[in-house]
Amino acid sequence: MVIGADGLRSALRRQMLGGDAPRFTGQVAYRAVLDAEGAPPVAPGATVWIGPGRHLVSYPLRSGRAVNVVAVEAREDWRCESWVEPGDPCALRRGFAGWCPEVAALLARVETCHLWALFDRAPLPRWSEGRVGLLGDACHPTLPFMAQGAAMAIEDAWVLADALEGRTPQDALKAYECARKPRTSRLQKIARQNGALYHLSGPLGAAGVRARLGLARRLPVGLQLAPLDRVYGYDATRAVPPGDGGPGALARRHVSPGG
Repeated sequence: MVIGADGLRSALRRQMLGGDAPRFTGQVAYRAVLDAEGAPPVAPGATVWIGPGRHLVSYPLRSGRAVNVVAVEAREDWRCESWVEPGDPCALRRGFAGWCPEVAALLARVETCHLWALFDRAPLPRWSEGRVGLLGDACHPTLPFMAQGAAMAIEDAWVLADALEGRTPQDALKAYECARKPRTSRLQKIARQNGALYHLSGPLGAAGVRARLGLARRLPVGLQLAPLDRVYGYDATRAVPPGDGGPGALARRHVSPGG
């Protein structure tokens, strides 16, 4: 059995399904990690600042000892996919000039950063061929706007391992795809939608986003977070193979974040 977990530009995917190229989204992302000591305080969860053509996310790392900063902007002149390509902190600050004091204070602390272009692919018609299958970004690359790309690959691995119990490799790969494809396709779609939502395109779009966010803030926290439970409350370890051992979909269960 061969599993291709070799990323967005998977060689195994290309051999199985042809050489279509990933689509550049027109967005690039700066990444920086700051020492929390002396840095502006950040909320215990993720905070997203949104504006025309760009947005910025910050959240604590390493039990609060560090702060992760991801700043995304619409840009057509950069298509380098590398995660380790050096970025220019001054260019990052210029891109967010005039934003709120909290953003300015965070970016003032950035001494080094990396820059990479964001690429995307449409959902695949199939994930396997005989004993050969795909996993993670090789079959469902997910933009970072739901923070679920790595999580999807980890879930894939668990469900595939579970599907192999009592099945041939071919049937296990079919069962794994049936179980995973609806969820990963939905997450891909939500992440794409968030990429557009966060950039407030056009005056009408910006007004609509502000109205939606304003309404959401008036709701109890539980109701605000309820739509996200299907994303963050999912528990892949509770996927149960069907009893007949065939290639049918695995039974998927969801639990609340505190369950």
